[in-house]
Amino acid sequence: MLCIVFRYAKHLGRVALHDLSTQSEGFSSRDLKELCEQAERRWAAAAISRNEARELKEGLPSSTDYLDSLRNKKRSLQMLSLIHISEPTRLGMI
Repeated sequence: MLCIVFRYAKHLGRVALHDLSTQSEGFSSRDLKELCEQAERRWAAAAISRNEARELKEGLPSSTDYLDSLRNKKRSLQMLSLIHISEPTRLGMI
């Protein structure tokens, strides 16, 4: 898991990489890639909205950006699993 996270967020420190890796246990490689891309898009969008061109050239998303994306991804997956669980019940009632 750590290797996959490192591939997409090389700039993070060891502790941040370890935290992200540990908290994303059970995620697929694709899920990890998507959450890293989401963190980067959100970070870039925030910098653009603040008109921070210098931040875009020199900065990179922080571990907080990645952890926020991880929380969003977990919420989305939980919602999908609830929908998936409830669908057979609804279909059986029709």
